[in-house]
Amino acid sequence: MLPLALGPPVRYIAPPSGSTVTWEAQPENYYADPDPAFIVWSIAALLLIFAGLWIIYRRTVGPRAEALLDRCRPAVALLLRISGTCAVVLSFFAILELFMACAMHRMYDYAFAPDPILQWKMRPGFAGVYPPIGAAPMAINSLGYRGAECAREKAPGAVRIFILGDSFSFGLKVRNDEIYAHFLPGELAKGDRSLKVEVINGAVPGYCSLQALTRLRREAWRLSPDIVILGFLVNDTMKSFAPERELVPTSPLVITLKDALYRSRTFIALKKLAVQMRRGGGPHKAQGYLSIDRVSPGEYRENLERFAAELEAHRVKGLFLDVPNIETTVVQERYRAIFLDVARAKGVPALDLYHLWHREIPPAKLDTLFVIDPGGGNRHPTPEGHALIARALAGFLLEHRGYYFP
Repeated sequence: MLPLALGPPVRYIAPPSGSTVTWEAQPENYYADPDPAFIVWSIAALLLIFAGLWIIYRRTVGPRAEALLDRCRPAVALLLRISGTCAVVLSFFAILELFMACAMHRMYDYAFAPDPILQWKMRPGFAGVYPPIGAAPMAINSLGYRGAECAREKAPGAVRIFILGDSFSFGLKVRNDEIYAHFLPGELAKGDRSLKVEVINGAVPGYCSLQALTRLRREAWRLSPDIVILGFLVNDTMKSFAPERELVPTSPLVITLKDALYRSRTFIALKKLAVQMRRGGGPHKAQGYLSIDRVSPGEYRENLERFAAELEAHRVKGLFLDVPNIETTVVQERYRAIFLDVARAKGVPALDLYHLWHREIPPAKLDTLFVIDPGGGNRHPTPEGHALIARALAGFLLEHRGYYFP
């Protein structure tokens, strides 16, 4: 079993030649978040329209219809009234759904597809920008992963690497050809031209370790990876309105119901409205609306141990990757210690790039490797930062080629 290793020293290395290392705002193809007022007024307007139609009906056709119903048997009349009411309600929601589908066709929700178990995932075939947290173009392939098209079946003689991660590995604020998953095959080829490597970027913004574990079980194993890289930390340490484990349904009936609801634009709009209203400030937020550990330290350890068990069961090599950030917190250091401790205990190699970067790269240079977020929050790697991650990751894998490329 390979012991824990922190990888080769990391120093400033320029991005590979020929890569596109620019980042600029892309005002075209803008996808906007649904406005709560728009949703409320849309529903109110439709209700008023139906109310007007109901008044017209009662004053014109209504009396004749009632007279006909009075001639029917009581049971038949009741059934007809219930059927009519159901038809009106269904018509209302059908028109509302059609209206929401037309109104939301330009909203950024289309970058993501709802999922009854994972909650969300990238929408296959999406190409556009995600302005709320970074206006850099991105393209999602037909399998739902960021990057170029890839076959489900691995090419003969190829080594397939599957990356599970959050927005840092996904590459927010940079283009498809500026993320470390894109740079990695080229960096590995520099060290060993005989290697034929396929990299699938299964990272999704906002994911935590439980979602990664679920995606590993549901999707990754079907693609026959030889190496699985897990990079999670920041999102697990965040606070939420409920523990992540409570948001993952296990009942087949609940999963089927959620899957049906998530296909409705009206349901998605109302759900977003409810979330935005709860997050919109007020006493509920001050009292700790987001006060519960999204993934507790104990659950984080358990998720990592299950991940290691999955690797062992499928006889696949793994790597725990601590994707670097510009800064850390006491809470994040606690989770980072768990991350490395599980790696040692389970014999999964770990590459702690956070501490390596902060030890080896001067602060002035380190600051340039992350995109400044005007709205605050996490600072994600620049194209140059991603190139450095790819160089360090390739160096680590090649240093232990006997383990990863037997």
